Amino acid sequence: MCPSRAGRSPYRAEVAEAGAEQAARGDSSAARGGHRRARWLRVLGSVVALAAIGLCVRELTDSWPSVRAELRHARLGWLGPALACAAAFVLVLALQWWRWLLAFGIRTNPVDASAWYLGGELGKYLPGSVWTVLGRGELARRGGIARGASYSSTLLAYGTMCVAAAMVCGVAGPAMALAGGPEWGWLFLPLLVLAPAAVHPSALRPALAAARRVTGGRLDAPTPRLTALVSLVGWCTPAWVLLGVASLSFTRLLSLDASPSRIILAAVAAWTVGFLAVPVPAGAGVRELVFVALCGLPTASGAAVALLSRSSLLLVDAALGATALIVAGRRAPRRASAPTAAAVSESTSGLLP
Repeated sequence: MCPSRAGRSPYRAEVAEAGAEQAARGDSSAARGGHRRARWLRVLGSVVALAAIGLCVRELTDSWPSVRAELRHARLGWLGPALACAAAFVLVLALQWWRWLLAFGIRTNPVDASAWYLGGELGKYLPGSVWTVLGRGELARRGGIARGASYSSTLLAYGTMCVAAAMVCGVAGPAMALAGGPEWGWLFLPLLVLAPAAVHPSALRPALAAARRVTGGRLDAPTPRLTALVSLVGWCTPAWVLLGVASLSFTRLLSLDASPSRIILAAVAAWTVGFLAVPVPAGAGVRELVFVALCGLPTASGAAVALLSRSSLLLVDAALGATALIVAGRRAPRRASAPTAAAVSESTSGLLP
């Protein structure tokens, strides 16, 4: 070996070691910065939720005599349909996620998939934006499904879910205007074009590629075909109608004169805005404010309907989530079949290009 090269090798080793230490410190600093931002977002979300809930409670308190009269003459026969529609709304969304698992070539039955989905949904009542996905992913992992597949299918299911909600609003808004409601209902009409464009394969492909790069390949989802996306969006559409009908049932329970299309629009738009308000736990308060702003009812009555709807979903989530955790625990030894090449080919024949 040349003496000059031999003399330089310790120096190069020191430089390499120093560079590695500096890179490690940079990664650690970036991680701490990310944790601080996440913590502040959780705090901000909690503050927003408390402020929004406080506004709704204050309005109810100020108008309590009229609200109390409405509650005193409540037609309790409408409580059953309202709860049934709320439960059906949650179950349809669970089955939509199961359809995404099948599309990924993962053979599992709807009972197991629904149990993982419903158990994970309890995490949305915690501050932060990841607990639902993490809870669902962990329950699915115990059932034999890789975390990456669970996370990828969850994110894509959220996307198609929001698209279906936007399209329901795109129909309900103009329907409200045609029925003699406010003309601003026509502003929702473009959603019938814009929402499907957001999940068109040409728009999804770069988004999925970016997610793949950011997560180091852990979220490696295929780009679905347009026909498959239309089918999966179609699975979600009845869920949003059921959610709107649940809120409409509460207006009937309180004997309120309300436009069906406007109540459905308000309920679906409120739920979607609350879902997109990621730092706010379960969109608490945000959904209620949006519903009150859009429903066309007196403020106190609208707040009462919104809080009744929230309470019904909370009750449904708690009952179905607790049942799901029991079912998932008892069925944990059953493993979902791995996506073999033949299964993937069969399941994704209409999904992948």
